[in-house]
Amino acid sequence: MAEAYLCEAEAAGGVVLDKDNRYRGTEFNVSNQKAIFKKDDKGFWIAHEFPESDYSIKYSCNEQKNDDGDVLGLVCKNSFDVTDTFGEYELHKKRLRYKFVGTSGWLLRYEEWGMTPPSPHIIVGKCSKI
Repeated sequence: MAEAYLCEAEAAGGVVLDKDNRYRGTEFNVSNQKAIFKKDDKGFWIAHEFPESDYSIKYSCNEQKNDDGDVLGLVCKNSFDVTDTFGEYELHKKRLRYKFVGTSGWLLRYEEWGMTPPSPHIIVGKCSKI
């Protein structure tokens, strides 16, 4: 396998709507939640949940470089998601840390559809080069 990183979530938090329709901070259980950053068959970086399922959303990644041209990490977005409702992954290669920020349909009209809106959240964790 080409260069790849397997990451494990350590903590997550965000906001949820309470019964009074007010936002409050909360912690989310992310035990056993993992993500992988790897190159696809064409040599492009991608990120997705691990293990992959039929419903996994794939994120296309761009390398982030310092002024000397050294690659510091990756920033990954869903290329088909023009509203960024699925969020964004980031990997710091040297520190072996990652984060995922999920906006989860923040701008969609869930209330009009009789649904509870998803919760914006952030997940952070550690990675291993595999």
